Amino acid sequence: MSYREYLDRILPLKTVDQVADAKERNRLNADNELQRNTRLINFARPGNPGAKFKGPFEKMMKALALPKGVKEELNILDDNVGDAYVLQNQPTVAYKAENEVSNSPLSEDEEARLTKQLLGEGKYHLLPSFFRTLIFLKKLKKEFSVVFRNYNAQDLQNVIAEFNQFCKGDHPCYSGRSGTSLVKFDGSKGTKEMRFKDKHQRGLYFREGDHRQNNRLVTGAAKRAPASESSDDFYQGQAEEGSVNLYKELTEQFVAIMETLKKRSSMSINDDRAAWVSSGLHKDGGKVLLVDQADYGT
Repeated sequence: MSYREYLDRILPLKTVDQVADAKERNRLNADNELQRNTRLINFARPGNPGAKFKGPFEKMMKALALPKGVKEELNILDDNVGDAYVLQNQPTVAYKAENEVSNSPLSEDEEARLTKQLLGEGKYHLLPSFFRTLIFLKKLKKEFSVVFRNYNAQDLQNVIAEFNQFCKGDHPCYSGRSGTSLVKFDGSKGTKEMRFKDKHQRGLYFREGDHRQNNRLVTGAAKRAPASESSDDFYQGQAEEGSVNLYKELTEQFVAIMETLKKRSSMSINDDRAAWVSSGLHKDGGKVLLVDQADYGT
């Protein structure tokens, strides 16, 4: 069991069955989320469970530091960077209930502001090894796609914002400015187009019951359905209007994902954390991975 899983168990997020009042439930969950984040941040400090890992932790933090030129461009002062800065500040994005986080695309200005905010601690947000892998695959002229999956909707918004900045060549670490290389995946000059531009690249996955036929994939929706309401009921009207796509069969879900990746090369899926928590964090209640059993090359 990881320390994060341990914290999830002792400081669980309340479900609608446990606390019916939405305002009170969100208040309790916000408090538990803050406690969990605080304990995670303090994990390697003296007096905490991971104190013996202080050395390796500091080594990793140093490896994640932004290049000097990028910090200067973003006006990040060295004395505002590092362990002390992180411990004295709130998490970058405050906790919100999953159904309160917008799944709608951000504007380009909003993505740029959010990316600068995420890098404001002087550390990489998305690991540089991820970007280097994409650059390496590009050099090899390999065909590939990217799917971001997470239980946390705000995390996905953060990742998509930074990823789009990278694809456009506007990411501070890959912009061609401040001694960095210019990298693009925006379809220009023969490059691969990987930006999140269509709302149907953003999916919401639901696991409503023990049977696999109760799984649902919804694309194009602005927000996640509350746990108190079935996804069928919540999205049926929008599906009939054509503003969202509601996929009920596993085969339909697989085809929809593959067609999206073939057309756009990128997609995000916000998985059903409430269902996973309800299962007792059991593997059978986790993320569903759909594969073509006849595809022996996968």
